[in-house]
Amino acid sequence: MREYEEVPYESEPFPETHPGRLAAVGRFFGMSPAPIESARVLELGCAAGNNLIPIAHAFAGAQFLGIDTTETAIREGQARIERFKLSNIRLQTRNLLEL
Repeated sequence: MREYEEVPYESEPFPETHPGRLAAVGRFFGMSPAPIESARVLELGCAAGNNLIPIAHAFAGAQFLGIDTTETAIREGQARIERFKLSNIRLQTRNLLEL
């Protein structure tokens, strides 16, 4: 286990990052965001995916990718994804500095 994994950090939903909210804000500023139902969402620092997993469940036609350096959190999230049988979300253990 890596040193930074000794004290796990919270993995919670963040309503302000929901694609519907982000699309509305984008439209407000004159952008033309992709339809939420077919969006591609990337979350950096996703922990166990507790923000992405509920959104992936709600939008089966969209694709979700979560990246985090914490292997234990990613494994926890992957187990949850398998339990819910979600095929539109992936969580990867990656170092952002190496992407």
